[in-house]
Amino acid sequence: MNEAEKAARDLLESNLSTSAMVRNDEMELVRRPIPLLDLRTVPREQWDGVLDRELVVPPTIASVLPDADYPLSGEQADAFADGVAKFYGIETPYYVALSIQLQQTGKTWLYVPEAAPYVSGFYFSKELP
Repeated sequence: MNEAEKAARDLLESNLSTSAMVRNDEMELVRRPIPLLDLRTVPREQWDGVLDRELVVPPTIASVLPDADYPLSGEQADAFADGVAKFYGIETPYYVALSIQLQQTGKTWLYVPEAAPYVSGFYFSKELP
């Protein structure tokens, strides 16, 4: 079960609001950090084992994110995702997606600022067959 499937199950089984679940996930990440993934360190044949992880943001993208106008347009979000994909050599069926939080506010966290070092807002994933 991947992270998205776990989150969906938790939402269905919980009486917590979505906001409370996001806050709890961010708090858990601070308690048990998962480092950002530098995909250059993972052989391509092992990429399926690191899906749904947040990526280290390339310096060229990281340097312009703070000055971007938020919320990002769809074209801007696509350009940032494409830039990260190009940096890592990501091609179909793999892709990079931006979190809605990053697209809307420029922040990678929603409730727990201490989670910032562990969330980049750039997710590595794979198209479903």
